[in-house]
Amino acid sequence: MSGTTFEDKQQAWPGGCGLVGWPTEGIKHDGGKVRLSLVPQQGIEAVAKVRMYGVTKYTDPNSWKGVSVERYLDACLRHIGAHIKGEECDPESGLPHLDHAACNLAFIAALRDSHENAPGSHVPPQTDNDKGKG
Repeated sequence: MSGTTFEDKQQAWPGGCGLVGWPTEGIKHDGGKVRLSLVPQQGIEAVAKVRMYGVTKYTDPNSWKGVSVERYLDACLRHIGAHIKGEECDPESGLPHLDHAACNLAFIAALRDSHENAPGSHVPPQTDNDKGKG
């Protein structure tokens, strides 16, 4: 489609690149469901980069599930504190401290919602692999 404008491509639904011309009528029962499109993509990518670093460091992509909420809160606050003191990036990972803090908050939210570390539940003891996380 050389020589076509962006608007032409949008109108060329279903093969276009925009939403113009897409069906607007129809039934979709999604009331009350979480609107993930409201979350900035940059935030999702920032947390994903921290996770990618963590997986290379700790090897098990699910190891975060065995860490207590309190430890993630401590790590989050350390990263925020470092940012407040003027240190933009974590010296070990090279990633922004605020991205690490966001990742820690995501872990806390996931653990809270899964009740894995609800008040009164067993908190796994710290292991050598856990030391220095965050």
